Amino acid sequence: MKRMTGFSPRVQAVIAERSGEVCEIQVDCGGAAAVQFHHRRPRGSGGSSLEWVNMPTNALHVCEACHRWVESNRAQARWMGWLVPLNGCAVAAGVRVKYRCESWVVLDDDGGVTPC
Repeated sequence: MKRMTGFSPRVQAVIAERSGEVCEIQVDCGGAAAVQFHHRRPRGSGGSSLEWVNMPTNALHVCEACHRWVESNRAQARWMGWLVPLNGCAVAAGVRVKYRCESWVVLDDDGGVTPC
């Protein structure tokens, strides 16, 4: 049996509700439709055994253009909270996010967005 390494359908639904189906990054799109789920802390090859990696705090609902931007501009994406380093003790829940290029927020696993 193949092990699931991504966001479950339930978690995807929470993320989609939080985003309203609009890109949560908006660094390269101006508010395009969100069509991909981005892991802030990458899963790594073969996935991750860390449960929080597939939770809403570690996810952003993004458009294709912004997802490509994050993967091509990793240092800036880390500073914006769109990527969480693989090394170190940081967990996504404790890393603030520049949300829709407007304000700094903290995400929670219930789909909440709290300004900080």
